[in-house]
Amino acid sequence: MGSRQQFDESYRWHLDNEWLGRLAERAVQRCHLVEAAGPRTAAEIPPERPKLRVLPKDSLGQVEFVQHSLSLPLVRRLVHSGSGIAQIRANAAIKAESTGEYQRLRRDYGRLPW
Repeated sequence: MGSRQQFDESYRWHLDNEWLGRLAERAVQRCHLVEAAGPRTAAEIPPERPKLRVLPKDSLGQVEFVQHSLSLPLVRRLVHSGSGIAQIRANAAIKAESTGEYQRLRRDYGRLPW
């Protein structure tokens, strides 16, 4: 990782994943908020939450699950027409950029950091 301290602005679509890769390399502990009845350990993650299931591995075990007081998740992932994900899905050139960024992340971190 060297002395990189700022965001790598050459990433347009997956800048957050690159930053999370750096955090994991430095063994920075972080938390992931889950609803009040949500999982507290990786073993408790239900099969119907596949994106959450990859978090412990793709963070190199640096994430602790912390329950908040509400009964629902704080964030619902929606793709609106102007979002980056919608642009990636709709535009072949942008999809190629995204794919290239994913390849760089896999090369640099051995996985897609999350």
